[in-house]
Amino acid sequence: MDRLTGRDFMDLENFTREELLMILETSRDLKLEAKRGYYYPYLKHKSLGCIFDQPSTRTRVSFELGIQQLGGYVTYLKPGEIHLGRKESIKDTARVLSRFFDAIMIRWNNYAEMKELADYATVPVINGMTEINHPCQALADIYTIMERFDEIRDKKVVFFGDRTQPAHSLGMICSKLGLNFVHCCPEQYKILPDYT
Repeated sequence: MDRLTGRDFMDLENFTREELLMILETSRDLKLEAKRGYYYPYLKHKSLGCIFDQPSTRTRVSFELGIQQLGGYVTYLKPGEIHLGRKESIKDTARVLSRFFDAIMIRWNNYAEMKELADYATVPVINGMTEINHPCQALADIYTIMERFDEIRDKKVVFFGDRTQPAHSLGMICSKLGLNFVHCCPEQYKILPDYT
């Protein structure tokens, strides 16, 4: 896990198959501990800043609950409470938030701005969703598949719907992990070839 320490989680293509499996296996271990009623404070005295440019239910709750169950603290910065790139420069915001938090999770509808935040932040930045991808959702989807099958390589994953952020990220993670990804939709709504 050490080789993941301090890294941003912005795009699935920046991680190897082995690194993604390591993240998924760690998630499995943490879930097994939780089922036994045991929450080890791996994140004791650690803080996560969560930035959202629009309301969120599942992403917000999963991050807040997960961090808290592991002993950490979460600060939720809701839409309108942060001036990222508007009244304050992205560079300045990144540097200030890096002094307050041990990591930043951001759900922002502008990938370029999120990437700029990550470039200037001195703490890891986690992509909670952009207009083009949703890597955390793809991890959750693959984790669900792993709970059902002992071996996931060569399994077929079928996504019904248009080219949404989860579709792009699911196609990418399937190609990384050796799953066969099928996108079912009219031709004009298919995901771009870069994501499969």
